[in-house]
Amino acid sequence: MIVCVLLQIILTIGCGFILVRVGRTRARVDEILKSSDRTDDPIIGALMPAVRRELHEVWSLELSPTAMESFTVPDREPHDGYTDLKGLWAFLNDVPDMERLSAMENWIKGLLQLRQMLGLSWSVVCATLDLFFARKTREVGVEVTGYEIVSEGALIDRGRMWPMGPGTRVVRGLGVVMIGPEGRVISKAKVMVR
Repeated sequence: MIVCVLLQIILTIGCGFILVRVGRTRARVDEILKSSDRTDDPIIGALMPAVRRELHEVWSLELSPTAMESFTVPDREPHDGYTDLKGLWAFLNDVPDMERLSAMENWIKGLLQLRQMLGLSWSVVCATLDLFFARKTREVGVEVTGYEIVSEGALIDRGRMWPMGPGTRVVRGLGVVMIGPEGRVISKAKVMVR
């Protein structure tokens, strides 16, 4: 009987620590997102509430303290100008300043890194990409009629993907295949492989 009571006390204290940690992490992420927020841009304005909503849903269900405390950007390339969530969010907020296709590719990579880092759903990513392509392709002067998200586990297709390293299967996509008129590939998707 005493063992059961002690076990309940220990579990209650442990749950309390986890909930405090979740609350602090949410506050920290909200602070980071607000610090460089460009709600004047419709793409970021649409992405921001979805990011906050997803964060609260995902982190309320998946209480993984190590994942929540790790704000390092996954699959970062050496030339990326950001290393953490704050830097990545500031980079994504520069969406209005795009002038080249390579800038579009890098922004999409950042969005996919954000998805992986925070556990965003594909529906949020796709809605953001739809809005992004509707606005940005005219500014850059590239006609993108569609895009394809590369599935994890897919076989490498060198006509549509840039594998980053040796391997035959996609581990994670760091880009999308941009499709132009008549189904022509405008830009290949960068992919991590195994």
